[in-house]
Amino acid sequence: MNPGLLAGPQKIKVSDEQLTEMLSTYQALNNEIQSMLTDFFQPLESLVDEGAFTGKTAEAFTEYCTLLRSYLEARYHLSFEEIKLTIEQFHTTLKEIDQLRI
Repeated sequence: MNPGLLAGPQKIKVSDEQLTEMLSTYQALNNEIQSMLTDFFQPLESLVDEGAFTGKTAEAFTEYCTLLRSYLEARYHLSFEEIKLTIEQFHTTLKEIDQLRI
């Protein structure tokens, strides 16, 4: 081996199964967060739907909660999509490396 060249690991020790498991774990976490958001905001939505939550203060609070829920759902969705994309790109790169004939 030429001492002027960089030497990397002979094999990257991440399997397809590990990548699939990571993706599955992140999906389960995403589902759990969605469930938590629903469980948290559902009682408020029920009160609003039943007309039990009235008045300007109640309307302002309801609007705030609706905006907060929308923001949290969008932010969590974006975060998990970024994680999913990163894992998929890593998986693709590993496949490309495996196909190289060096």
